[in-house]
Amino acid sequence: AGIAHEINNPIGMMLLAAQTAMKLKDSPGREDVLSRSLDLIVENARRCSEIVTSLLQFARQEPTKKWPSDLNEIVKRAIRLSQLHMVDEKVIIQADLAADLPRVIMNPIEMEQVLINLIRNAAESGQDGVHVQVRTTRTADGVQLVVQDDGRGMPQEQCARIFDPFYTTRQDSAGTGLGLSIVHGLVSQHGGTIRVESQPSKGSAFIITLPGETRARPEIPDVQGVASR
Repeated sequence: AGIAHEINNPIGMMLLAAQTAMKLKDSPGREDVLSRSLDLIVENARRCSEIVTSLLQFARQEPTKKWPSDLNEIVKRAIRLSQLHMVDEKVIIQADLAADLPRVIMNPIEMEQVLINLIRNAAESGQDGVHVQVRTTRTADGVQLVVQDDGRGMPQEQCARIFDPFYTTRQDSAGTGLGLSIVHGLVSQHGGTIRVESQPSKGSAFIITLPGETRARPEIPDVQGVASR
Protein backbone atom coordinates (compact mmCIF):
# COMPACT_ATOMS: atom_id res chain seq x y z
CA ALA A 1 0.00 0.00 0.00
CA GLY A 2 2.86 2.37 0.80
CA ILE A 3 4.51 1.87 -2.60
CA ALA A 4 1.20 2.30 -4.44
CA HIS A 5 0.47 5.52 -2.55
CA GLU A 6 3.93 6.95 -3.24
CA ILE A 7 3.66 6.33 -7.00
CA ASN A 8 -0.07 6.98 -7.47
CA ASN A 9 0.16 10.53 -6.13
CA PRO A 10 2.50 11.89 -8.85
CA ILE A 11 0.79 9.78 -11.52
CA GLY A 12 -2.56 11.31 -10.54
CA MET A 13 -1.05 14.80 -10.75
CA MET A 14 0.40 14.05 -14.20
CA LEU A 15 -2.94 12.72 -15.43
CA LEU A 16 -4.80 15.79 -14.19
CA ALA A 17 -2.23 18.14 -15.74
CA ALA A 18 -2.32 16.23 -19.04
CA GLN A 19 -6.12 16.43 -19.16
CA THR A 20 -5.95 20.17 -18.52
CA ALA A 21 -3.34 20.60 -21.26
CA MET A 22 -5.47 18.63 -23.73
CA LYS A 23 -8.47 20.87 -23.06
CA LEU A 24 -6.45 24.06 -23.50
CA LYS A 25 -4.22 23.10 -26.43
CA ASP A 26 -6.39 25.00 -28.93
CA SER A 27 -7.49 27.80 -26.57
CA PRO A 28 -5.85 31.15 -27.38
CA GLY A 29 -4.75 33.24 -24.43
CA ARG A 30 -4.35 30.25 -22.08
CA GLU A 31 -0.69 29.61 -22.77
CA ASP A 32 0.26 30.33 -19.14
CA VAL A 33 -2.03 27.60 -17.81
CA LEU A 34 -0.83 25.22 -20.51
CA SER A 35 2.80 25.94 -19.58
CA ARG A 36 2.13 25.32 -15.87
CA SER A 37 0.41 22.04 -16.72
CA LEU A 38 3.42 20.87 -18.74
CA ASP A 39 5.79 21.91 -15.94
CA LEU A 40 3.67 19.90 -13.51
CA ILE A 41 3.92 16.82 -15.74
CA VAL A 42 7.71 17.12 -15.94
CA GLU A 43 8.06 17.68 -12.18
CA ASN A 44 5.95 14.66 -11.26
CA ALA A 45 7.61 12.46 -13.89
CA ARG A 46 10.94 13.26 -12.24
CA ARG A 47 9.44 12.40 -8.88
CA CYS A 48 8.29 9.01 -10.19
CA SER A 49 11.82 8.40 -11.44
CA GLU A 50 13.26 9.29 -8.02
CA ILE A 51 10.82 6.94 -6.28
CA VAL A 52 11.69 4.03 -8.58
CA THR A 53 15.42 4.68 -8.11
CA SER A 54 14.97 4.73 -4.33
CA LEU A 55 12.96 1.50 -4.44
CA LEU A 56 15.68 -0.23 -6.45
CA GLN A 57 18.33 0.96 -3.99
CA PHE A 58 16.22 -0.12 -1.04
CA ALA A 59 15.56 -3.57 -2.53
CA ARG A 60 19.19 -4.25 -3.45
CA GLN A 61 20.59 -6.81 -1.03
CA GLU A 62 23.79 -8.05 -2.64
CA PRO A 63 27.01 -6.99 -0.87
CA THR A 64 29.38 -4.63 -2.64
CA LYS A 65 33.17 -4.49 -2.72
CA LYS A 66 34.74 -2.71 0.24
CA TRP A 67 38.33 -1.70 0.97
CA PRO A 68 40.29 0.46 3.46
CA SER A 69 39.33 4.08 2.85
CA ASP A 70 39.83 7.53 4.35
CA LEU A 71 36.49 8.61 5.81
CA ASN A 72 37.55 12.26 6.04
CA GLU A 73 38.16 12.41 2.29
CA ILE A 74 34.72 10.94 1.65
CA VAL A 75 33.18 13.55 3.96
CA LYS A 76 34.92 16.37 2.06
CA ARG A 77 33.73 15.04 -1.29
CA ALA A 78 30.15 14.58 -0.06
CA ILE A 79 30.09 18.16 1.23
CA ARG A 80 31.39 19.51 -2.09
CA LEU A 81 28.76 17.57 -4.03
CA SER A 82 26.01 18.66 -1.65
CA GLN A 83 27.01 22.31 -1.96
CA LEU A 84 26.80 22.10 -5.76
CA HIS A 85 23.12 21.16 -5.42
CA MET A 86 22.39 23.85 -2.82
CA VAL A 87 23.71 26.97 -4.54
CA ASP A 88 20.34 28.70 -4.18
CA GLU A 89 19.70 27.59 -0.61
CA LYS A 90 20.74 29.36 2.59
CA VAL A 91 22.55 26.37 4.03
CA ILE A 92 25.93 26.51 5.76
CA ILE A 93 27.85 23.22 5.87
CA GLN A 94 30.93 22.96 8.07
CA ALA A 95 33.28 20.06 8.73
CA ASP A 96 35.13 19.22 11.94
CA LEU A 97 37.33 16.26 11.01
CA ALA A 98 39.63 14.40 13.38
CA ALA A 99 43.19 14.06 12.11
CA ASP A 100 43.86 10.67 13.73
CA LEU A 101 41.08 8.58 12.18
CA PRO A 102 41.83 4.94 11.39
CA ARG A 103 40.96 3.80 7.90
CA VAL A 104 37.58 2.12 7.53
CA ILE A 105 36.68 -0.89 5.39
CA MET A 106 33.96 0.57 3.19
CA ASN A 107 32.59 1.14 -0.26
CA PRO A 108 33.39 4.86 -0.76
CA ILE A 109 30.50 5.47 -3.17
CA GLU A 110 27.96 3.99 -0.76
CA MET A 111 29.32 5.93 2.20
CA GLU A 112 29.27 9.09 0.09
CA GLN A 113 25.61 8.36 -0.64
CA VAL A 114 24.94 7.99 3.10
CA LEU A 115 26.48 11.40 3.77
CA ILE A 116 24.75 13.18 0.90
CA ASN A 117 21.39 11.81 2.07
CA LEU A 118 22.02 12.93 5.65
CA ILE A 119 23.26 16.38 4.60
CA ARG A 120 20.24 16.86 2.33
CA ASN A 121 17.95 15.72 5.13
CA ALA A 122 19.60 18.23 7.49
CA ALA A 123 19.38 21.04 4.92
CA GLU A 124 15.64 20.46 4.56
CA SER A 125 15.03 20.55 8.32
CA GLY A 126 14.43 24.31 8.42
CA GLN A 127 12.77 26.99 6.30
CA ASP A 128 15.04 30.01 6.77
CA GLY A 129 18.44 28.42 6.25
CA VAL A 130 20.14 25.75 8.29
CA HIS A 131 23.58 25.30 9.78
CA VAL A 132 24.87 21.75 9.20
CA GLN A 133 27.97 20.36 10.87
CA VAL A 134 29.67 17.09 9.91
CA ARG A 135 32.07 15.70 12.52
CA THR A 136 34.37 12.70 12.64
CA THR A 137 36.05 11.38 15.80
CA ARG A 138 38.11 8.37 16.70
CA THR A 139 36.58 5.83 19.09
CA ALA A 140 38.06 2.90 21.01
CA ASP A 141 37.27 0.46 18.20
CA GLY A 142 36.63 2.59 15.13
CA VAL A 143 35.18 5.94 14.14
CA GLN A 144 32.12 8.04 14.84
CA LEU A 145 30.48 10.21 12.19
CA VAL A 146 27.91 12.84 13.16
CA VAL A 147 25.71 14.98 10.90
CA GLN A 148 24.05 17.65 13.03
CA ASP A 149 21.71 20.51 12.17
CA ASP A 150 19.98 23.36 13.99
CA GLY A 151 16.65 22.83 12.22
CA ARG A 152 13.18 22.19 13.58
CA GLY A 153 14.01 18.88 15.27
CA MET A 154 11.62 16.01 15.99
CA PRO A 155 9.63 14.61 18.92
CA GLN A 156 10.59 11.18 20.22
CA GLU A 157 7.70 9.41 18.48
CA GLN A 158 9.08 10.56 15.11
CA CYS A 159 12.63 9.59 16.07
CA ALA A 160 11.40 6.06 16.82
CA ARG A 161 10.11 5.67 13.24
CA ILE A 162 12.56 7.79 11.29
CA PHE A 163 14.32 4.80 9.64
CA ASP A 164 11.07 3.00 8.73
CA PRO A 165 10.45 2.58 4.98
CA PHE A 166 8.04 5.20 3.54
CA TYR A 167 7.99 7.20 6.77
CA THR A 168 8.60 10.92 6.26
CA THR A 169 8.31 13.98 8.50
CA ARG A 170 8.07 16.39 5.56
CA GLN A 171 4.85 18.35 5.34
CA ASP A 172 5.04 18.99 1.58
CA SER A 173 4.93 15.27 0.62
CA ALA A 174 8.07 15.78 -1.48
CA GLY A 175 10.06 13.02 0.21
CA THR A 176 9.80 9.36 -0.73
CA GLY A 177 10.24 8.20 2.86
CA LEU A 178 13.01 5.86 1.70
CA GLY A 179 16.15 8.00 2.00
CA LEU A 180 16.86 7.30 5.66
CA SER A 181 15.86 3.64 5.28
CA ILE A 182 18.51 3.33 2.57
CA VAL A 183 21.01 5.11 4.83
CA HIS A 184 20.24 2.67 7.66
CA GLY A 185 20.68 -0.32 5.34
CA LEU A 186 24.00 0.91 3.94
CA VAL A 187 25.42 1.63 7.39
CA SER A 188 24.37 -1.85 8.57
CA GLN A 189 26.05 -3.42 5.53
CA HIS A 190 29.27 -1.73 6.67
CA GLY A 191 29.02 -3.30 10.12
CA GLY A 192 28.02 0.01 11.67
CA THR A 193 25.13 1.49 13.59
CA ILE A 194 23.13 4.69 13.21
CA ARG A 195 20.86 6.49 15.65
CA VAL A 196 19.21 9.89 15.87
CA GLU A 197 19.07 12.35 18.74
CA SER A 198 16.59 15.18 18.36
CA GLN A 199 14.29 17.59 20.18
CA PRO A 200 11.65 19.90 18.71
CA SER A 201 13.09 23.33 17.83
CA LYS A 202 16.59 22.18 18.85
CA GLY A 203 17.76 20.36 15.74
CA SER A 204 18.80 16.78 15.10
CA ALA A 205 22.00 14.74 15.13
CA PHE A 206 22.45 11.51 13.18
CA ILE A 207 25.24 9.52 14.81
CA ILE A 208 27.01 6.72 12.92
CA THR A 209 29.59 4.35 14.38
CA LEU A 210 31.81 2.29 12.08
CA PRO A 211 34.45 -0.30 12.93
CA GLY A 212 38.06 0.59 12.21
CA GLU A 213 40.15 -1.28 9.66
CA THR A 214 41.54 -3.76 12.22
CA ARG A 215 38.04 -4.86 13.33
CA ALA A 216 36.40 -5.18 9.93
CA ARG A 217 37.04 -7.95 7.45
CA PRO A 218 38.50 -6.33 4.36
CA GLU A 219 36.91 -7.04 1.03
CA ILE A 220 39.63 -5.57 -1.15
CA PRO A 221 39.19 -5.50 -4.92
CA ASP A 222 41.55 -7.71 -6.92
CA VAL A 223 43.54 -4.84 -8.40
CA GLN A 224 46.12 -7.10 -10.04
CA GLY A 225 43.41 -9.22 -11.62
CA VAL A 226 41.68 -6.14 -12.98
CA ALA A 227 44.93 -4.68 -14.30
CA SER A 228 45.87 -7.90 -16.10
CA ARG A 229 42.60 -8.16 -18.04
